[in-house]
Amino acid sequence: MTAQRGGATLKRDRIGERIASLDLSLFDAVPSQTTMADRRSLLCLQRAIREAHGEYVYLEIGSHLGGTIQQHLHDTSCRRVYSIDKRPAYQNDARGGTHPYPDNSTERMLACLRQIASADLSKLVCIESEVRAIEPECISEAPHYCFIDGEHTTDAVLADFAFCWRVAGQESVFCFHDADLVGSAIRRIEQGLRARGLTFQSAKLGGSIHVLSRDPGILAHEALTAERRNAAMYFLLARPRLAFTRYFDRPIRAALRPARRWLRDRVTRLAEKP
Repeated sequence: MTAQRGGATLKRDRIGERIASLDLSLFDAVPSQTTMADRRSLLCLQRAIREAHGEYVYLEIGSHLGGTIQQHLHDTSCRRVYSIDKRPAYQNDARGGTHPYPDNSTERMLACLRQIASADLSKLVCIESEVRAIEPECISEAPHYCFIDGEHTTDAVLADFAFCWRVAGQESVFCFHDADLVGSAIRRIEQGLRARGLTFQSAKLGGSIHVLSRDPGILAHEALTAERRNAAMYFLLARPRLAFTRYFDRPIRAALRPARRWLRDRVTRLAEKP
């Protein structure tokens, strides 16, 4: 028994070291529709969550082949993985039209994941449905980490987030893939949370990853702080006009709004004078 415990501890430490060092080879076994920058951001987030909670529960919407599940199956700190995917042959997209997903089945995903020598598939729960048809009670353990990567349309992202918010824990993190495509949905989600007086933090990470967190400490983690800084610098250098609009133009307009209102009223009064 001691030897087994020692082996488990060694395995845990080894996996922790690979995640802490942002070892992108954790994504090598199963194909994933993510860039290297996406994977780095996802590992940064995984590291922050496992260090904050010790053990965590992961929920993913839109798993396809399991490419973004595999790193959690490696992780001995992850005690449960929920995979939700309605398994469509074609999927709508915010860019218009549909995108094919041939042989998109749970069986194919499981076959891919079984190729991972260290994968613990006993902690994987697969739900083949869209979120609107799932009772929240099906998620028996509240997720700490929700990854939303299903249909990339505004309505679908809003529905996926609403389900995740309903079943997740009080210190949960919500991660959106292809954030540039679903940016309008993310903005509507944030506006809705503010209107309800709910507290959250939001940040763009490297690649196409956007994070919304109910836990104020997660985004302050050193790995995510560095990733946010790098993402902002890359964005500023690669797309300066869009960066100005996002980070400077709106605040400047907001600051000038009272002056514009005063000037408009002044001009109106002068025009009304005989």
